[in-house]
Amino acid sequence: MTSFGPRTVLQPVRQPWRYSDTELDRAAGQAAGDLTPVTERRLSAEQRRALAMLATAGSNGLTQQLLVVCGSKAAIVAALVDEGLATMTRGSVQVGGKMIEVATVRITDSGRDALVSED
Repeated sequence: MTSFGPRTVLQPVRQPWRYSDTELDRAAGQAAGDLTPVTERRLSAEQRRALAMLATAGSNGLTQQLLVVCGSKAAIVAALVDEGLATMTRGSVQVGGKMIEVATVRITDSGRDALVSED
């Protein structure tokens, strides 16, 4: 809690759509325990489907392109990453003698918890 005068007190407020810490929270030194608790947001059908696909993909995850081809919009994948339910890493893969850039998406523990709590 930070005070800027006798009447002004600021407290960190957790955004309702977030399940876990993000890199920005950790960089700012705010742990989930320091933030005020809020009710969890329900996942949409598209988010549940994308998380279910990631949960069954194993530790290697899926490429973003495969998720999009299977019907998950890029905005849904981005929202899952922003909410801390999935992670995205970029890398290079050699295919047919050429190096191509791929984005791999993996489910996080928070994503698994959110998927289980929806059932």
